Formats: sequence, C-alpha cells, structure tokens
Amino acid sequence: FFVRTPAGYDADPAKRWPVLFFLHGSGGGARMESVQTSGPQEPARTRSDFPFIVVSLRSPGGWFPPAVKDVMDEVEAKYRIDVDREY
Repeated sequence: FFVRTPAGYDADPAKRWPVLFFLHGSGGGARMESVQTSGPQEPARTRSDFPFIVVSLRSPGGWFPPAVKDVMDEVEAKYRIDVDREY
C-alpha cells in the first residue's frame, strides 16, 4: 500500500486527519506505480489544499477483507488519523 499525507501534516503534531482508503478496480493490479498516481492520489499529489491522508492499496488478485483491515489498523497506528472520519 502507498500512503500520502497532506501538506501541513507535520506542522501540528496534535492534529488528527481524515483518511481516505482507496481500493482500486481491476486495472493496474500488481503495479505499485498505478496506485501512487491514479485515483485520489492524483489530487492528493497535485493540490496543496487536499485535506486527506490517502492510502491506496493494490491487489493483483482481488480483495481479502482481513488483509484490508490489517492495513487500516497499521495506518491507524502509524499516522495521526481521525478515526471518526475514515472513508
């Protein structure tokens, strides 16, 4: 998975941020580059006012819900997430 934090993330260590988990469609599959630049990563990368932590997951063979939950748990532990605003 690939995580992009918004501009200003490091400015306020007390601030909690909303997070957007993006599970792409079948295109791109095993290519990590595809999830780093497509979907919500595009505005997160190009817009300085994009207010979300964006987590893009890749899966070359379909989604396994327990694995997705593992990623969510890891992101919640490593980043300052507002758990009431997970999308």
